[in-house]
Amino acid sequence: MTRRCLLACVLALLCLNLCAQNPIAKTIDNARILAKQGRYRQLIDMLTPLLNSSALDTADRGKALILVAAGYQASGNFSEAHRALDQALSLLHDNPQCASDYADTLTNLSVLYRDMGDADAMKQAAEKALQLYKKANDQEGLIGVYVVLAQDSVNWRQSANAERYLAQAEQESRQSDKPGDVNRIAIADLQASVALLEGHPTLAVEDYRQSLDLRIRLNGTQNPETGWGYMLLGKADLKAGDINAALINMRQGLAILALTDGSGRVAYLYSEVAYSEALAADGQRFQAKHIKADATQALAKLYRDECARCQINVAALR
Repeated sequence: MTRRCLLACVLALLCLNLCAQNPIAKTIDNARILAKQGRYRQLIDMLTPLLNSSALDTADRGKALILVAAGYQASGNFSEAHRALDQALSLLHDNPQCASDYADTLTNLSVLYRDMGDADAMKQAAEKALQLYKKANDQEGLIGVYVVLAQDSVNWRQSANAERYLAQAEQESRQSDKPGDVNRIAIADLQASVALLEGHPTLAVEDYRQSLDLRIRLNGTQNPETGWGYMLLGKADLKAGDINAALINMRQGLAILALTDGSGRVAYLYSEVAYSEALAADGQRFQAKHIKADATQALAKLYRDECARCQINVAALR
């Protein structure tokens, strides 16, 4: 899954309502912490026994399924992520007390469909989420959906649509009393993506520096999100013609991702593909060729049989 994509998932997770701190609620709360830290394998291992038991009520089971789905999606296991989200939707549908969680599930589902390349299903899920967030006057939720729609437009190189959705996200952010840090990062990333799409790499560098600073402030230096932020900045540096800065930032990003997320994970492998482009630009074509070939082969193996018609998009590093 894309780290952008991972960013949109964490946004939805942070919007979930906290319960009283009974043992089950405490476990779910600890799972949220693991999600923020990018420790998705531990998250899945923690929540699976609960999901296999009869101890969860409808609301808690829905929350746990959303978290588990995010863990599977971050691992590139789209089929299990989709199954968990389907279960959450079935549980939360038509339950007024779970309307917020139901909207968050739809947002996560729209991110999953976006990364699978299914534009029609993505828009359908996003539109349903928008209706619920508007009804609840949930500005944070609205920002999240507009970011998903805008990034999908960037992926398809639809500049006008990307700008329109970005403007809507920015408007909701201005109206919010205090926009969440995750949303602020998402908007900064999106501004950079649109700048790159429209041929303004220097502006993209500034936006990605801002989002990297926000990532470090929110997550610290040793976090997969921070590693991803360095990779995004490195790509913008490369587009702006600063090869040395691109190599420095990408190496930093790869080191953090390897340490915190693992070198066999989706984000790291796509980052290696991006790094190979910087190496080639620096004249290190032999090394670049081998790094790209190995990463591409590993990605193909990772996604094999995941779905028959997926187009795995990591547009920010494509």
